[in-house]
Amino acid sequence: MASSHGSLTVSGSALQLSGTTIPFLRGVYIKAAAANAGKVYIGLSSAVTANSASSTDGYELSAGQEFLVPAAAADDLTEVYVIASQASQKVFWFTI
Repeated sequence: MASSHGSLTVSGSALQLSGTTIPFLRGVYIKAAAANAGKVYIGLSSAVTANSASSTDGYELSAGQEFLVPAAAADDLTEVYVIASQASQKVFWFTI
């Protein structure tokens, strides 16, 4: 399986990292763009929130930070969700 990569611009509504099923073997790296003014939050459900409820908040990434979602947590990009604290925040992703 070849690696895939891409980017996504997100705002205050949770979005799937990709609307297309893109499986990965080991996981997917997600990096918040260095130019982001706000924070992005990574979760495994469309109910992920951006620092508003401890039970649903996602994993927080500030500008330039990255996170690996392991394959044990999700099978493909449609199972990973991103939401932002402000409009027009960008994330980059790369499957491994």
